[in-house]
Amino acid sequence: MRHAELPEQSLTNESCPSCRTCRQFRNCLSSSLSEENLAHFRALLEQESPIPRGTQLYGIGQPFRSLYVIRSGSFKSYTVTKDYDQQNQGFAVAGDILGIDAIHAGEHPSTARALEMSSVCAIPYAAIEDLALRAPELHRQLLRLMSREVFNQLLLVQTIGRCRAEERLAYFLARFSDRLANQGLSPYRFQLPMTHHDLANYLGLTPATLSRLFRRFEANGWVSMGARSKNLILEDLSALREMVSTIGALHET
Repeated sequence: MRHAELPEQSLTNESCPSCRTCRQFRNCLSSSLSEENLAHFRALLEQESPIPRGTQLYGIGQPFRSLYVIRSGSFKSYTVTKDYDQQNQGFAVAGDILGIDAIHAGEHPSTARALEMSSVCAIPYAAIEDLALRAPELHRQLLRLMSREVFNQLLLVQTIGRCRAEERLAYFLARFSDRLANQGLSPYRFQLPMTHHDLANYLGLTPATLSRLFRRFEANGWVSMGARSKNLILEDLSALREMVSTIGALHET
């Protein structure tokens, strides 16, 4: 099955909402800007039309032109190995920014694909650089976000490389909970947007191992699962945090 790709003509800034009324404002590049510079920033925005599930936002090797602030929905980022196997690099939710990993090389090292109906604001990077010359707070915010990207990748390598299978899952659930809480959503009840296979791939586990872990967590009273395995209730978030307390900085998002 060939996935759809986002048509370039869907870019428009005519329907962009006011930045300050956007739910993702505090996580956006624009959050520290003055009113004058915020007006300039808003003029740069290109809001994508709704992005259906399975649609590619950008692909490996494509030229880097914009950063993408996720307004709603979620995406997975992945690379492809020399054996043409997909390797998931992460899952981005509302408030996250996609494309930062392409700044240094000028082209995207991964593919971003929508996991559900989603929407983003595209911000041309060349325009960001120009505005940053008059708004140093924008430059500082961009550096902070780039630092966060590096930090999160280091934590991922540490988690996959040094932790037991149950610790990997506990770490992921605790982190995902924190990210939802940062958006003002429930940190205890949520639906995982990714497939079971995608999550297993990301954690370096087999789907069968991931299924056993979820059953074990449920038996221990740490989680409850709905009729569909994507629906989760974290019954004992503190137990999950305790399991991975040595990994570090679970509150970092």
